[in-house]
Amino acid sequence: MLKNIGKYLGIGFLFGLGFVLAGYIVIFVFEKAVKSNHMPYKQQVDERKTKYLKDLISNIESKGRDLCKDIQGTWVGEFVEEGGAYIRSWELTYNTDGTMEGIFVNKSITEEITEHQKGNWSCYHSILFTDVIVDGDTRRRWNYLLLHSDNNERIYAHIGEHTVENVYRTFRKK
Repeated sequence: MLKNIGKYLGIGFLFGLGFVLAGYIVIFVFEKAVKSNHMPYKQQVDERKTKYLKDLISNIESKGRDLCKDIQGTWVGEFVEEGGAYIRSWELTYNTDGTMEGIFVNKSITEEITEHQKGNWSCYHSILFTDVIVDGDTRRRWNYLLLHSDNNERIYAHIGEHTVENVYRTFRKK
């Protein structure tokens, strides 16, 4: 009987040791994978979306007019949603060196929120790419399809995850 107890204790000890070793290996591999990943997952997804969009655009024949020129300057606009319940207004400055900064004001019946944005922009085949920091801590990327552009007016559509979303109209600040 003492022999059987010793046998069961030995087997139990080996199983316990095996579980501890397996847990250590899983944790070690997971930590190594996380440490090798310098960007948070959300940013990796954004990078892949942006790369996909740029690759898609590079394959499009550029027979049409490229609306990327003359974006530099300060632009103002307003977008009304849900019959006036929400109003978004903005003033954005696109600098010639590819930097941008601006203010967005989001108004509703109950509150008004002001966001300060600073970041970079680029434009390629009538697609405007923006990469900004909102209020100094939140990174956002927005892409827009330029539909119309002249010296004082620009109409563009926000490119969402799976579709072209809201259409905006903005004017050059005088």
